[in-house]
Order: sequence, then structure tokens, then C-alpha cells
Amino acid sequence: MAKQSVRRAGSTPRPPNNLKQFRIEEGVDRSDLARTADVADKTVERVEAGRESRMTTLYKILNGLNALRNQNRRAVDYSFQEVFPNHAGGIESDR
Repeated sequence: MAKQSVRRAGSTPRPPNNLKQFRIEEGVDRSDLARTADVADKTVERVEAGRESRMTTLYKILNGLNALRNQNRRAVDYSFQEVFPNHAGGIESDR
């Protein structure tokens, strides 16, 4: 029997994370973020889609996003919880 997700009527699905939203707000394309974070383009795509990823990968992408943000002269870095609100940032070990 297939597992079904339960959603209340009228509710909208919650995005898995805010990475894509923040990346677009910063005017950064996926390949630039991947290059800066030293990960593959496909890795950024998978993370944006909410696929499971290693903690080290999430931090590499977060650091890459913040590095690009600083190039745009933004004053404050994004926090892990802002970008990945549904993830136990820093608590779960890398497997």
C-alpha cells in the first residue's frame, strides 16, 4: 500500500527550503552558486527540490550563497535556519 501525504483542504504545500527563493532574490544563477560552493549544478538542483543531502553539502551551499551575497555588498549573511527551516541544522551528524 502506497504511503499518501495528508494535507488540509485549502492549504498550500510548504517548500522544502528557501534556497531557490534566496538565490533568485540575490540574482544568482544555479551554476554560479554551484561553482562558488564547490558542488555540482545537479547538487544545487536536488537541494532546492528538497532532496536529502549531507549536512556538509548544505553548509557548502549556504557558505557559497553568503559569499555571493557579500559580493553584492549585503550586510548580513543568511543563517542556516533561514535557508533550511525544515532541517535540524547542526544537530544531525553527517552520514
